[in-house]
Amino acid sequence: MMRDHFDAVWRSAKRLGLDAGRAEDVAQRAFMVAAEKLESIEIGKEKAYLLGVTTRLASDARKSVFYLRGRSLDTPNAPSYQARTSSPEDLVSRDQALRILDEALALLPDELRDVFVLSQVEEFTMQEISAMLEIPSGTVASRLRRARAAFGEALTQWVPMEDRASWMRMVAGEVFE
Repeated sequence: MMRDHFDAVWRSAKRLGLDAGRAEDVAQRAFMVAAEKLESIEIGKEKAYLLGVTTRLASDARKSVFYLRGRSLDTPNAPSYQARTSSPEDLVSRDQALRILDEALALLPDELRDVFVLSQVEEFTMQEISAMLEIPSGTVASRLRRARAAFGEALTQWVPMEDRASWMRMVAGEVFE
């Protein structure tokens, strides 16, 4: 299970507002929780279970006094990432896009960011998100609508409206897999 889902769990923790080190800690804790509850995890729903746990653990980590004092905005990419492109220009462009994504996500309130990442990055349905976060589907829909609007507004700081579609396609190839 860890081999199949570690990258998605780490990436979600990172996109939920944690720096690389704390994202790795949360990912490891999520797998420890899953190991303890292995019998109760529905077959085929392992990723959804892990990301639900990750979302709760990331929320707890964001609230900790230690984290708030030591927060770093300079966060590297996933340790398992291997470059798919070879040119330095492509690497700089990718890194810049991921930094913009992280900064735009950081501007969202936690409850909106959680729903946005699970929906737009991890591609879970509203019903799945509702179950993972233990909130009503209507609340998920409302938060997702507000999160999309807030993310679009935040993105305007870095990406002009006319470039937004191409920027989102590039980022989707790197992050929204």
